[in-house]
Amino acid sequence: MKKFNQNSRYDFSIIENWTHPNSKVLDLGCGDGALLNYLKEKKDIKGFGIEKNKENWLLSLKNNIDVIQMDLELSLIHISEPTRLRRIS
Repeated sequence: MKKFNQNSRYDFSIIENWTHPNSKVLDLGCGDGALLNYLKEKKDIKGFGIEKNKENWLLSLKNNIDVIQMDLELSLIHISEPTRLRRIS
């Protein structure tokens, strides 16, 4: 797992403030998994990612991220009524 310089991404610390310790986080478009690794280190979260790009998906796997490779835009096109979606806690 990569160690991250806290000052390298100021947005990570903002997201960290929104995240409760030991929570579950789903990162849509997770890239190489850097945010999820950061939150694992800082907040002991359980992280999951979804990534479209094959190279980034492979980087996420190498960074020990639980990640699915899929195109969200194509997957969500079948939802006719997005207002029916709801948060599941």
